[in-house]
Amino acid sequence: MAKSVRIIETQQEVEKTLVETQLQGLREDLANSDFKYEKLEESLSRLDLYLDKQGWSQGTYDDEGPSLAQVKDASKRIRELTAMNVHVKQGLKLRTNYVWQGVCITVMFPPKRMGAPKVP
Repeated sequence: MAKSVRIIETQQEVEKTLVETQLQGLREDLANSDFKYEKLEESLSRLDLYLDKQGWSQGTYDDEGPSLAQVKDASKRIRELTAMNVHVKQGLKLRTNYVWQGVCITVMFPPKRMGAPKVP
């Protein structure tokens, strides 16, 4: 009887150790994700400051989206920024290639008519 009680206690100890190990791993993952979140937040705030320096602002759009004037203004700024900054130019190419990957547009023209068919 004492042997079975010891086995149960040992099994409970093993399960407890396993749960504690998993809990410690989860705590480490949480601390790591908090660090990553803070780093991401810092990067976004730096990007926001950079955009402010460049004269960009977050547009205020209604439910229908930006107006034509806002789109034209943003397009002008993007072209200027692309011309000035190689990294933006490469990023634009990368995004365009990603969006249009696998899209193949082919144009089929109808065959030309050569006149009335010949009757033998």
